[in-house]
Amino acid sequence: MPSSSLFTVFIPAFHHPEFLRQSIQSVLSQTHRNIELILIDNGALPDVKKCLSEAKESDARINIISFAENQFSFDDPHLMIHVCWNAALQAAAGEYIIHLSYDDMFSPDYLEKMIALFDENPACTSAAGLPVGINIDGSRHDSSFMGGNSRPRYVEGYILALDRLRGGKMFQAPGDIFTFRRETLIAAGGYHRSLEDSQLFGIVPFGVSGFDSSAYKLWRYHDGQLNKELANAGIFTTASAESLIRDWQLEGRWQVFGEDVAREVISVFRQKEAKAASAIFVRNLSAFRFGACLKTFSLAWRFSGFWASFHWRSLPKLLWRYRRHFASNALKFMGMQEHVRRLTGGPRAAKR
Repeated sequence: MPSSSLFTVFIPAFHHPEFLRQSIQSVLSQTHRNIELILIDNGALPDVKKCLSEAKESDARINIISFAENQFSFDDPHLMIHVCWNAALQAAAGEYIIHLSYDDMFSPDYLEKMIALFDENPACTSAAGLPVGINIDGSRHDSSFMGGNSRPRYVEGYILALDRLRGGKMFQAPGDIFTFRRETLIAAGGYHRSLEDSQLFGIVPFGVSGFDSSAYKLWRYHDGQLNKELANAGIFTTASAESLIRDWQLEGRWQVFGEDVAREVISVFRQKEAKAASAIFVRNLSAFRFGACLKTFSLAWRFSGFWASFHWRSLPKLLWRYRRHFASNALKFMGMQEHVRRLTGGPRAAKR
């Protein structure tokens, strides 16, 4: 018998109404009909405000939370999560809750399959489907996450988190994908600025996690994605990760699995964040974005793990990873220099 549980989905909106309409429609057309859709007007542009208003008028299941100003700053890139997402959490009435980005979509039975995971196993506190990449036009992206999500229908959450931390293949997703019982999420601390890490290492480990590979969360790849913009600006999440360790007393939470495991989690967690920062540094260096390199350095220099990533054994691996990126950008850079010389009448590079 189909579940009658109320399911809350929330979507923050600021720009790109063409994507937003598709995102909203993917929620309203779910096979599970008992839905509360919260649309967040995050200081949205006029055409997006119009889209939100039209959506609310079309379906009684929609509510809107409005902010007069956009809750985003490159100085605090995860302010939106802290403010907007937690506002949605406090307003939500559903037993279950999940975030959907303005440019992503659900497969038609996604919510139904998430609820089934909770109904089948009372110990289940988090649930996820399979992330599937799509292009700007909705066609399948050439990336695949199936190989990185090789896990059974149910698994102890701490095993899933440790496998991810140790480089296993049980979990891979480009953003937040977990559905939670709303009360579980509130009790854990809500939505933290260090979003993905707070969920995977601060909530999921302390219960059973469900997985249905036939339920698709469609991630759209396109220019202007926030994660790309942040990386290109040299901004990374180590500071947010450190605040997560402190704010949520992460090492203390993991003590239930033993002191050695708790220490390992915090140590490896910090190492991975530092490696991510160094990778952003090298990627921007290979793209000749020197201002972004300086930004990363200004944020990361005080973290020992950042320097460790530039050890004589690890630096060549980083440079090798971005060798093609560097070569491509070097050619573009030289081409631009040649164009400048032609415009200014300066000396031209000799041909070989």
